[in-house]
Amino acid sequence: MMSKVAVSIAPKSPSECRAGMAAVAGRAGFVEVRLDAMERIDPDALRHAPLPVIATCRPMREGGRFGGPERERLDILRCASQWAAYVDIEWDTADRFESARARTLVSRHWFDHMPDLHQEYRRLRRRGDAVKLAAPARTAEDAAHVLDVLAAATSPLIAIGMGDAGRHARLAALALPHCLATYVALKRGQETAPGQPSLDDVLELS
Repeated sequence: MMSKVAVSIAPKSPSECRAGMAAVAGRAGFVEVRLDAMERIDPDALRHAPLPVIATCRPMREGGRFGGPERERLDILRCASQWAAYVDIEWDTADRFESARARTLVSRHWFDHMPDLHQEYRRLRRRGDAVKLAAPARTAEDAAHVLDVLAAATSPLIAIGMGDAGRHARLAALALPHCLATYVALKRGQETAPGQPSLDDVLELS
């Protein structure tokens, strides 16, 4: 189960990035590094990572912190792809991105409603090596919809119901065969998204 856990960190500096990755090593299958959180973005901080990295540089339009030119953001991700296992690339720029080595995780986020995730998965599954879908889960029905699409998937998928109602689904997803990963915080209070459980929450289940 722990091989599907991705600890999400949002370091402010390269040294904080390396310390965060070291803290996760041996405790999870992946570490997601939010490069957009860095005050001075340095993809070279991923070099010699002690576990597989999901490199993310989320633009503001998708809920992230990167506000620079799109060309610069794609250059950052291309550089990161030399050392990452996966590069998270947004659905509307996936066709413009060429990875140096890493696999591509084509992602799309919604913040105001829960879409038909089955339909969105079918749209995106051939555009990258894996798909990530994240939307607000406000009800038990929303959370069940997230698990339904994960159960029906035929290729690697990350599906997230953001918010407290989706918290259980994040953990239950670990048992589904095509769930690539579920995101957790290194510690309580260090969440990078609403409803994100902590690494300790997962360890208590294992």
